Amino acid sequence: MVMKQCPGIWRIRPTLTATICVALIWGSTASNGQGQATGATAGDPKGPTSTSVDPTLKPFVGQFLGERFKLFSEPNQQGVKGKLFDRDRQYDFVGTVKGNSLRGAFKVNGLESVFTAIVIGDTMKLKLGAHEVRLTRAAQQGAPDVKSVDSDGLRVTNTLLVESADMIEGTAVVSHDNRHVAFVENDGIHQRVNVNGVRSKPGWAVRKLTISETGGTAGFFVRDRDRKWQVGAGRFLSSRYDRIASPQVILSRDGKRFGCVAIRNEQYFVIIDGKEYGPYESAGAVVFTEKGERVAYVAKSKGKWQAWIDGAAEGAYDGIGPIVFGPDSKRYAYSYLTGSQHRVMLDGKPGAAHQGVAWIRFSPDSKRVATAVARDFQIRVDVNGKQGQAFDQVSHFTFSPNSQRFAYRAVLNGRRYAVIDHEPGTPHDEVDLPIFSADSKLFAYRAGEEGSIYVTWNGQKTRAYDSAFALKYSPVRHRFAFVARQVKRWAVLINDKPVGIHEAVHRSGVTFSPNDAHYVYGILRDKKRLIVVDEKQVVVPGKFARGARFVFDSPSTFYTVVQDGKAFRRLDIAIRQ
Repeated sequence: MVMKQCPGIWRIRPTLTATICVALIWGSTASNGQGQATGATAGDPKGPTSTSVDPTLKPFVGQFLGERFKLFSEPNQQGVKGKLFDRDRQYDFVGTVKGNSLRGAFKVNGLESVFTAIVIGDTMKLKLGAHEVRLTRAAQQGAPDVKSVDSDGLRVTNTLLVESADMIEGTAVVSHDNRHVAFVENDGIHQRVNVNGVRSKPGWAVRKLTISETGGTAGFFVRDRDRKWQVGAGRFLSSRYDRIASPQVILSRDGKRFGCVAIRNEQYFVIIDGKEYGPYESAGAVVFTEKGERVAYVAKSKGKWQAWIDGAAEGAYDGIGPIVFGPDSKRYAYSYLTGSQHRVMLDGKPGAAHQGVAWIRFSPDSKRVATAVARDFQIRVDVNGKQGQAFDQVSHFTFSPNSQRFAYRAVLNGRRYAVIDHEPGTPHDEVDLPIFSADSKLFAYRAGEEGSIYVTWNGQKTRAYDSAFALKYSPVRHRFAFVARQVKRWAVLINDKPVGIHEAVHRSGVTFSPNDAHYVYGILRDKKRLIVVDEKQVVVPGKFARGARFVFDSPSTFYTVVQDGKAFRRLDIAIRQ
């Protein structure tokens, strides 16, 4: 319902006989919101130290980490020398420095390859032909900790991402792309955030740590000894506030933008990219578009609520819901209240009056809009003007990948239904939101009846289990996988046939390769974590990091993040054909 108040790398295998041009350009994937790099500085006692190095060589000396590539260089008599790592391959190079550029060369099978480099900061832009990859200077100095082994047709490369004796156990979070790890450190006096070795400014206590899906920007709150609060994002720290109204810092998907709502002297302020807006009587619901180019929030002034979109205020309402952007970043919608009437504002145009509006959703192509509206004390789902039947409750709506179909979970007279395209299925004691296959033709969902759990997929109902989770369709052949428990053992099933029985299975379940040729998942056996790759197994050093999953970056290579004591490592696994 409308609230009257808002609470507070790509894979590259270059032709080795060809010339490889490497352009290393200063930038930053994690900034302080004011264009400053977030790397450790000379004033940071935790930052890197260095021995005496020729100033002209210093920018080119160190360890740089990227999504796929790593580069390590150190000074020599001619200039610099080092190693260029391409996953499990490494190439020794020597280079000469002239001005702000580097020319290096390495040999492969007796043939020489040449690269050039320009360096202007702690972030590198590595250019290979028409492709560009970012590398970031690591806080750890010395040669990269990279180990590769062959095992049962698999090539396993173990790379140290970050290690800290000061890490507070249980604070680590992994980005959605599994390329960045953030955690809180405590040196006995201060706490600070560490993201892949790059540290934030220190504070007394760090709370509510989160990390952007990509880009490696951490968001967090810092409390001082006077119980005042600051908003942190990367190396940025805001001014002090009495309280924080937002549950956490809101980060754009790429981490380049951030937003939050804070309170000082009982007035509300909206912080966006380090700039403060307000004061307001109340404020909330900061939201960014998919690519972060637009931002919106709602705020109350002089007793009325307004929608603030890209810095411009819209409307004056008695109540307002959160603003929702379409995936195309152009369309937007929100619900609002005037008197006793609730309406939906869609792209600046008000809709029909309702008794209430629960939520709004855009389809992946942004062409369809779904709303849950109240009438006569029941809820109906409206999709582009077409309403379904009335239910007591409706929740967890989703569109299919092609935007043509939709599903939601509904409750009527105490029974729960999976509803597909407005058609309710069989009533159950409990039911989850259905998922769609990549081509949007198939769907599956988990349901419960009389204490047992079933999975319905492609119109078929499985046997009864004690529990089930991680329902997934493969991307090409639409194979269906899930994990189920029966009699204290966990089964991994593909098309309802067990491919393995284990003590425990990682929460991410089965991950299929992009071409559907392979599948992987994590397990526990005899207190050891392992990765199952088709029918082969790889022992994991330590344990899977919290939030880690399996990410394929080509049809036959994938990676994940593990925690081994105080160290976080990236495991890259190549499946040999």
